[in-house]
Amino acid sequence: MHFRNVAIPINLVFTSILIMSIASASPSEIWNEETARQTPFILDRPGRKQKDQQQQQQHLFFTTSSTTRGDDQSSSTILKLHNPQTREVFERINVDDIIGVQLEIAMDLSNAFDDSDDKKQRRERDEKAHKGQEEMETLEQSMQQHLMEDKDKDKEHAQMPMMPSSSSSSSAYLHMYAYPQASPKRGLFQKFCTNNDESECTNNMSGTASHPPRHRHAHHLKIKLATNSNSNATGDFDFANARVLIQSIRQLANIDLKPYSKRYLVVVNPWSGTKLGRKVYDNTVKIMLEEAGIDHDVLITERAGHATDRMLEQNQSNNDDGTSVRDVSDYDAIIAIGGDGILAEILYGLKKRSDYDALMRKINFGIIGCGSCNGLAASILHAKKEKYGRLESTFVICKGKWSNMDLSVYQTATNESLYTSFLTYTWGMISDIDIESEILRSLGEFRMDVWAVWRLINLRTYKGTFSYLPVPTNTFNKNDVGADDDANSNIENTKANIQPRMPQIKSDELPSGWITFEAEFLILWASHVTHAATKTMHSPDSTLDDGIFKVLIVRRPCSKFELLKILIGFETGSHVSSPKAEFIDCVAFRLDPISSGSFSNIDGEVVEPGRIQAYVQPSAIRFFS
Repeated sequence: MHFRNVAIPINLVFTSILIMSIASASPSEIWNEETARQTPFILDRPGRKQKDQQQQQQHLFFTTSSTTRGDDQSSSTILKLHNPQTREVFERINVDDIIGVQLEIAMDLSNAFDDSDDKKQRRERDEKAHKGQEEMETLEQSMQQHLMEDKDKDKEHAQMPMMPSSSSSSSAYLHMYAYPQASPKRGLFQKFCTNNDESECTNNMSGTASHPPRHRHAHHLKIKLATNSNSNATGDFDFANARVLIQSIRQLANIDLKPYSKRYLVVVNPWSGTKLGRKVYDNTVKIMLEEAGIDHDVLITERAGHATDRMLEQNQSNNDDGTSVRDVSDYDAIIAIGGDGILAEILYGLKKRSDYDALMRKINFGIIGCGSCNGLAASILHAKKEKYGRLESTFVICKGKWSNMDLSVYQTATNESLYTSFLTYTWGMISDIDIESEILRSLGEFRMDVWAVWRLINLRTYKGTFSYLPVPTNTFNKNDVGADDDANSNIENTKANIQPRMPQIKSDELPSGWITFEAEFLILWASHVTHAATKTMHSPDSTLDDGIFKVLIVRRPCSKFELLKILIGFETGSHVSSPKAEFIDCVAFRLDPISSGSFSNIDGEVVEPGRIQAYVQPSAIRFFS
């Protein structure tokens, strides 16, 4: 075997995956100042000279700081890297910003290589490199076996494997992958008067009403593990303490303690919106999933319905190129990169499966908006108090927390079709703006603003009969983050207990308790999310799992000026204060259009005209949030 074509022949590097069980003790108990002193690190700081090895050494330890923002109180755990002799603090990282921690072992074979063109020397170089690679693979297997041993074994007697004898020198590095929010801009007076300790890190938390969230950015830490001071052997590292440290960081950061134990399916629509889906995957999503220790497969859709077909049960074993095909049931999560339409395709395909209900209890979903509107991605980040962005969506997915989210089921009278919705239903002016502006899709979300002006000038009235079932007193409203199977069973029971009794779609008779009125509508907008687009917060009081529709109604009489104020208010949610904007809370509704001329629009897709009715499915899907 020859290594002449290896990209980096000088350094053979591998990442040791630390697989460990959850410790019963808290991180503060298992990682204290004494342990920190036993595990020194070396921070390479270009441009600054260090007097000796001892002065280079830094220690990692945790501190907890409380922060108050108006009525919001929270505590943050800060990871500090400091020099115990000079008391200088070099790095501060909020553990909530960490998505992954890994240990890297690098073997330097540079002394074994030279630039000679002699065939014998090149052969000897390749043989030594091959031997070094085999020894590194053996070391990796030994470390993984050691790290899976009983967590309670006395670390003082733990015999960690030694570095390969073929390496002239070796190094161990601790990698922490963090994505903090950008620091707030401060005036000159604040810069001089603010004590610069934990303030930067503790302020990098999710936003509040008085302190809006800011975009996140990569701020990774790579530090070298110092060799044992009691040993003269090259590459003699204290892996036992490093293991404890990594375990502590993972617990405090609330990320998976067993990296690479899960596998996600990433579905990319490269044609959605501004056609950035593939670029976002390559430059952001793929990198962050690897940093978080998440294995994944990727599907780049090539046609309409491709994602739907991939969700169907897989009977074949291989693709045309010979790669294996996993059934969707083998994945722990499905991530959609594109517009809201790609998620609709995924759900449509899953709905056709015989194991649909079981999959919806098992699989988590995530979405990274690359479409024209990206309403669901915006709603999830708003609920998390995160600034809207593709990196922020990926960050939420990498953290691994999930919440239940409502779906809704629609039925039309034309052919009695059933549709599953995760966003909104519109009829009237908003539906016309959404559908008719498709001719301006190249403008992205701005197309909505352009067509709204046109539709305001040429205002239409939509006459219809609206019926709804008010919210009962036992409405389900639960936020089960990380719920177990028993909790999921309780969710299913609760859902069954509160699902409303729906009328027959072709029958004019309604069950008792329903309220009906006829009106000339301008806007009818039913939703269980806050945003229909990144800059359209049409239902600010909605939550992802409240189990209800919030139906926005604007009807005649309403002047164009008042209607314009409502449309402008969608960006911030200020339209709720308009006396012309009515909100009806219900768990089911029916619409009978009397006048024609508008579209029946579910999640941006036109369905059959005529009578339509819907009900909420509370907590029917699990989303990373």
